[in-house]
Amino acid sequence: MFKLSCFVHVIQIAIYNLSDVSANKVFCLDHPVKSIAIAPDYSQSQVVVFGQSKLLLLSKGVFSRNKQGELAKAQGLVRTIKWRGDFIIWADDARVCVYDARDQQHIAYVQFNEEMSSLYTRSVPCHLSWCTDTCFLIGRGGSLRVCQILERYSTTERRSSSKNSISRSSSIHIPTGASADSLVGVASRYVELFYRIDLADSLVCGVSRHQTQLLALVVPNISTLVHSIEIPLELQVIDVDVGLSTAEAMHGYQIHPEQHTFTTRRGTRGYCDIYLETVLGENTHYIVTSKEVVCAEELTVDDRIDWLIGQGHFLQALQFAKEHPRQLSDHTTESVGMIYVNHLLETGQFSSAAGACAEVFSDPRLWEEYTYKFMRLGQLAYLVPFLPAGQGIGSIQLDSKLYEAVLVYFMDHDPNILLSLLTCWCKRNLLESYDSLLRTLVDRIERHVSLSGISEVTVLEPGLRNLWQALAVLYEKVGSSEKALDILVQLRDPRVFELFERKP
Repeated sequence: MFKLSCFVHVIQIAIYNLSDVSANKVFCLDHPVKSIAIAPDYSQSQVVVFGQSKLLLLSKGVFSRNKQGELAKAQGLVRTIKWRGDFIIWADDARVCVYDARDQQHIAYVQFNEEMSSLYTRSVPCHLSWCTDTCFLIGRGGSLRVCQILERYSTTERRSSSKNSISRSSSIHIPTGASADSLVGVASRYVELFYRIDLADSLVCGVSRHQTQLLALVVPNISTLVHSIEIPLELQVIDVDVGLSTAEAMHGYQIHPEQHTFTTRRGTRGYCDIYLETVLGENTHYIVTSKEVVCAEELTVDDRIDWLIGQGHFLQALQFAKEHPRQLSDHTTESVGMIYVNHLLETGQFSSAAGACAEVFSDPRLWEEYTYKFMRLGQLAYLVPFLPAGQGIGSIQLDSKLYEAVLVYFMDHDPNILLSLLTCWCKRNLLESYDSLLRTLVDRIERHVSLSGISEVTVLEPGLRNLWQALAVLYEKVGSSEKALDILVQLRDPRVFELFERKP
C-alpha cells in the first residue's frame, strides 16, 4: 500500500510505502505538480503519472535513471488523475480524458459545457472514481455520469490486432518525438456514457461506488451559500437500474431517501478542500475536508437495528434481526423482541405484545419475567393463550411455581379462565404439588360462602360456581374423589357422570 504526496513549493513528488519504509521515494522535478497517480503494479513497474499544464509519465529508464515523457497537453491544469488496470482517466479545466495504457493512446474525451467549465472560477473541481476496471464515474457541477469502456472488436479481431500491443501497464514506454495523442489508428476500445444523473440544486464534491449503489457527496448550490461559513454536506445513496438500455438509463436511477447530512466549516480553498475517497474492497469511505476526516462505513446488522430502534421502528428492527440472526453481535433476536414487547406494553397494545412473546421468546426465564409483568399490569388474560405448556418435542415447560401463580391470579380476576387452565394443566401434570393451591382456593371460596352452608348452590353467581368446579378438579387430582363428587352433585354439574366412570 502506498501513500502519495506532491508539494507545490518544493516541486517534489513523494511516494511512501506503508509496509516498507526503505522503499519510500522522492522525485525532484523542474515544475510544480497539481495531481499524481501511480501504476496499479507500481511496486514492480515504478511508473508514475502526474500533471500540471501537461500530463506526464515518469518511469524507470536505463541504469535505474528516471525518464519523463509527455502523454498529453491539458486545457488549463490537470486537476485529478485516477489509474486502474489498463486505463488512466484524468480531468483538466475543460474535459475528462481516457488514456489506454495498453494501446498507448487516448480513446475518449468527455467535454464539459461552458457552464460546467466556468465552475472552476468558483473552485468546484471535477471528481473521478473507478467502479470496475472498465467503468468509471464523473462528478462535476450538479451532475454525475457513469461511463463504460467497451471493446470495439470481437475477441478474435482483438487478439490479432494486439500481438504487438502492450499487455500490461507496467510496460508503458515513453513515446519519442510526439505525444501519445499523435499516434495514428482507430482505438480498439471506446467509451460510452451509460448514465447521466442530475442532482438538482447541488454541487458534487465527491463520487464513489458502494456495492451496487453509487455515492455522491454534495453541497447545496453555491449561489445560496456565498456568505456562509458552515457548509452542509450530504452523502446521497443512488440506486441505478442496470437492466435498462442506454437510452433508458439516462433516467433509470433513484436517489435513496436515506441521505446522510452533516456540516463542516468552509476552508481557504472553498470546495476544493472537500472530497470523497474509498478503500477498495472494504466498503469504507472517507469524507475529507480541510478541518476533519469522517469515516463512512457500511452499517452492520447491529447498527441498522440500533437506527431502527432509535427511529421507533421496533417491528422492523425485530424483523431485520430475525432475517440476519447469525450476523448479530450486540443484539439477539430475543433482546430486540424484548424492546418491541416493552414498547407494545407501554402503548397498551397487550394483544400484540402477547403474540410477540410467543413469536420471539424461547428462554423460560423471559417467559417468567413477562408473565409477571403482564400480571402487574392486570392483563395476564392476553398472554394465557400463548403460555408454553410443554407440548411436543422441544417445547418449553415453565416452572411449576409460575403455573401456580397464574392460577392464583385468575382465582381473583377470572374464575372461568382458572377452571379452563386448571383442567388442562392437571391433565398434563404441570404442577408438582397441589396442596398449597388447594388451600388457597378453599380460602377464596370461604370469603364468599361457608363450605358447610351451601344449600342453594345452583343459583350461585357464575364466578363462584367456577371456583367450586375448580375445587372439584383439585379434589379429584389429589385423590379425594368423594369430595369432588359431592361438589359436582350439589352444583348439578353434568360432569359428575364422567367422574363416576373414572372412579375405581
